[in-house]
Amino acid sequence: MYEHLEQAVEGEVLQSKTTSQGKQDDFIEFLATSKRIPVSSFRKFGVDATFSGRNRKQVARVEAYNESGEVHSHFDISEKDAGAFKRGDGNKGLFFPGRLPKLGEQWCLVEGVIDAAALDAMGFNVVGLPASHMSGCYARLFEGVHCFIVAKLDEVCQRGAKVTGGILKGIAASIRLVRLPGEIIPSRGASVRDVIRKAGEQAVKEAISDAAEWMPTLEELYARDSRPEVVVTTLLSVAVDSVCRHIGRLGWESSPMPVPDRESRKLYQRGGMLVDVVTESKPDSAAKGSRIKIAKGTPRIRVLPTSQLALRITDACNLVIEKTTSEGIQKEQIPPPKWLIDGIHTLGEYGDSIRHLEAIVTAPTIRPDGSVLQEPGWDACGLLFKPSMKFAPIPDKPSRADAEAAAKIMLNAVADFPFVANADESAWLAMLLSKVGRPCIKGHVPLFIVTANVPGAGKTLLVDVASIIAYGHDSARTAYVADDNEMRKRITSIVMEGAPAILMDNVDQPIGGASLDAVLTAERWKDRELQTNRTIDLPVRTVWSATGNNLRFRSDVARRVVPIRLDSTLERPETRDDFRHPNLLAWVRNHRSVLVTASLTVLRAYFVAGCPKQSGGQFGSFENWSSIVRGAIVWAGCADPMETVDTARAEDDSAAVLSGLIRGLQEVDPNGEGVSSREIADLLNNVKYANQFPAMHEVATEIATKNGKTDARLLGNQFKKYLNRVANGFRITKSEERSRLTKWRVESVKDDA
Repeated sequence: MYEHLEQAVEGEVLQSKTTSQGKQDDFIEFLATSKRIPVSSFRKFGVDATFSGRNRKQVARVEAYNESGEVHSHFDISEKDAGAFKRGDGNKGLFFPGRLPKLGEQWCLVEGVIDAAALDAMGFNVVGLPASHMSGCYARLFEGVHCFIVAKLDEVCQRGAKVTGGILKGIAASIRLVRLPGEIIPSRGASVRDVIRKAGEQAVKEAISDAAEWMPTLEELYARDSRPEVVVTTLLSVAVDSVCRHIGRLGWESSPMPVPDRESRKLYQRGGMLVDVVTESKPDSAAKGSRIKIAKGTPRIRVLPTSQLALRITDACNLVIEKTTSEGIQKEQIPPPKWLIDGIHTLGEYGDSIRHLEAIVTAPTIRPDGSVLQEPGWDACGLLFKPSMKFAPIPDKPSRADAEAAAKIMLNAVADFPFVANADESAWLAMLLSKVGRPCIKGHVPLFIVTANVPGAGKTLLVDVASIIAYGHDSARTAYVADDNEMRKRITSIVMEGAPAILMDNVDQPIGGASLDAVLTAERWKDRELQTNRTIDLPVRTVWSATGNNLRFRSDVARRVVPIRLDSTLERPETRDDFRHPNLLAWVRNHRSVLVTASLTVLRAYFVAGCPKQSGGQFGSFENWSSIVRGAIVWAGCADPMETVDTARAEDDSAAVLSGLIRGLQEVDPNGEGVSSREIADLLNNVKYANQFPAMHEVATEIATKNGKTDARLLGNQFKKYLNRVANGFRITKSEERSRLTKWRVESVKDDA
């Protein structure tokens, strides 16, 4: 059984007897003889004889290859010891027989150059590993190669073979773990040469040829030794920067991970914070501390918890410290220290180490330059495209006729709704295009209000149709609250999660407020993160909508609204059954791909045409939205959605508040000398004047009451809010006394002119 190897050895060694003191004429041949390997196979690994160490010990010096496939170091083998690499960190390497593997070839991986030479003599392509397992940095050298991992017969080496397999998984064309004949013992098991000597070459060849393709377990895939090493020193900022680079590559360049796990490990930065992407697993679920309900299967952006960052660090790299001992410098693995976790978590600026993420899209969309994003994955414009279904290709250069036809396809989806006018259909189309094409709109998007004369007219359904087309699911929901502090908290949650759209459903009170007004015209939202002291500063990309019957508006929200009006002639519209699409949501889901293509055809055609300016003026504070979305709709032959805007202003309660304040000031200050908010509050809270100043009583009760009494501070804030705004030819002005007391008065605009 051992004849072939013995003959090869005997045919290449010197026949003369030599002593162990190195008196042999050729030390390489002598060493090959003592190790029971053919000298010709041994020499393939770049072996040369030299002297090493202070005592000038004769050694065989073997070439060691680095992760780039270049000879960068050496390994010295003497007659009596197992050998050692060149001193210094990073000098280890692999042993190749003069060349690197090629795509599609079969290669055996064994521990050490001696066993590698033994298998080479049997006709195999072989690489020698420096230890029982291979480091992950060498994995790319085996891309597309069929790998046979031949481990020694002990438990340590058998485990090491699985570690190597986990590192090569997804890179090598195939992986097979070779089970050599013989008993597996805890340690110091039989080597390849031992098995050849005992069982014969044929038994080894059969073990290699019979090895089945290996499928690793999750534990075997996550081989910790494949992680890059970071030496932690007192240069703390260096460690932070180094680890940031590694966690930024996690999932993108972590080849040993299976693809699903790679996606879940990817990190992004958004507004100076580390974030990841999670998918809701339950219907109508909400994140901890969140105030919005999200449909099952919806991907959302999550601010990375500190506890998760520690796990990502250990997934991405191996942290070690160096200690000086009597045997030299030793390395010790450590878990991520708190200062490192906190330093990364609060860094605020991650440069190019971690990719930027602005929003998640689940359907093709339009980039700011008018090009179509339809390739899944992260895009350099900061979008992550996670398709929720298969979409047809979007035409590259659609015409105006294509846009007109596409608009009709979209409006067919809502043909059963009792719109007041064609402009209301166009307003719904504007909401849909705002959702589908939000990335191409720089700046703000108005609030879409679906209002009806009676319950059951289909307000919520109309919003959900647009959301299913754009996102594949119903719109995320939150309750509208009149308390501005609570509304601000809801807005902060929504902005932090990067929700693409939010519906405030069934609003039963006048809608508006400082926070809602602000978020509709804010490019960024700055607030204190909930349950922490950290301040967030994030981009606002959410498309807001609300539904309600005969909705009215307060504060300044009316000038930020595009109404979509429904007017049913039925007393109970929910009993209606004469629909073109009886099960509308199912119909929309079945035709979603066509509807998305139609939406993007309108926008893309408008960009191809150069976004020609349309008549009718601009929508103040929403100029870019008006130029792109409104412009595309009018250009495609539809009615102007801006025709519905005057409806919102007619329902603006803020105009009534301003008029009430002006009339009230004229009552309490008929001579126009000026009066402070404190003086007004004292008058209104005095029972003596309970039947006087009816206009001021009425408006103060609505906007400036606290604990049943008129509050001077709230009243003063309202005067500031409406300062210099004109109503019926008058406006509120102010003056400051020497005591810095602000006094309010009414003056005629005509007199002022």
